[in-house]
Amino acid sequence: APLADFQFLSRHRKGLPGEGTQELSSLPATLEVVPTSFASDRPQVYSIGVKPTTRQQPTSPEREEARKLIEFLFEHRSIWTKWSLRKHLQQVSKYQIDAVLREATFTYVQGPWVFCQVKFGYDPKADAIGRFFQPVRMRLSVERLKAYKSIFKRMKEAFCESPREEAEAVESKGAEEDLMGRVRTQFKATIVEMLRGAKPTYMGVDLTSNMLLPLIDVSERELQNRLLNAYWNDACDDQYGWWTPLQIKDFTAHISSHLEGCFSKMNTLVEEAERSATSE
Repeated sequence: APLADFQFLSRHRKGLPGEGTQELSSLPATLEVVPTSFASDRPQVYSIGVKPTTRQQPTSPEREEARKLIEFLFEHRSIWTKWSLRKHLQQVSKYQIDAVLREATFTYVQGPWVFCQVKFGYDPKADAIGRFFQPVRMRLSVERLKAYKSIFKRMKEAFCESPREEAEAVESKGAEEDLMGRVRTQFKATIVEMLRGAKPTYMGVDLTSNMLLPLIDVSERELQNRLLNAYWNDACDDQYGWWTPLQIKDFTAHISSHLEGCFSKMNTLVEEAERSATSE
């Protein structure tokens, strides 16, 4: 008979040296329901957030507050990346976030949901809704990343002495107006969000040479329309999930084009501002 991709040892069976073991039924309620994934010719690989142990887990007011916030977020969706979670938990320390995630989630280390935090009991391979949570990988060359950071810095210096106030003022102008009178609507929301932070981000994720972006978090209108109207596979593929390789390539290219468009428009604004300042 096939075995589960992971299992807990019985407390009557001797575990590894220095590592306690216990039966699944005695674990906290949040861990009793495990992903319904079983071994096959190509078993899915993932890691468990908590090692079976009888040691009492430390708690504190900060830990309990972090747990409540994270449980609330996982009630609304069952898959997050750490980067997307931190966007909503900016007042919670990275240490507390990681500690709670180890207690309540597991992580895929390969496949369509690689490096995603998945709520215990949810199997995205059995639920087609999981296609929206699949991340795409965005890679930027060193030169491109350096150029984006330079544009961002110049943009902040030219327009945002008080970034949050400036962004909120721009946002209140209405969707029909351009950012500072000159940015098209398709880039406006993303640029406004970028200007809120002290360093460049894209869709809430820090701009790096290797970014992982869940499709559902890319709030660009055209992409979201594509996701809602696109067909998907009848069965989940171990490597590509619910989408085809061609669709994933298309989604990634669209996101890359949108990112480039945002910084291109920002660069145009900066150059106009610099020319205006020189002429004065």
